[in-house]
Amino acid sequence: MSEELPDELRVLNPATEEVVATVPAATAADVDAAVTRAARAQTAWAALAPGDRA
Repeated sequence: MSEELPDELRVLNPATEEVVATVPAATAADVDAAVTRAARAQTAWAALAPGDRA
């Protein structure tokens, strides 16, 4: 199944419905790839001493 997405999505303030930002749209595959990369990076980050994380 192919996903039809806009180029970007609007982020709204729920109280005023004002557009506060726009972000690039992503497919499920984009999100899966980002989560995989983040999980790999977290392993190396967790091995750092707290003072080295800043």
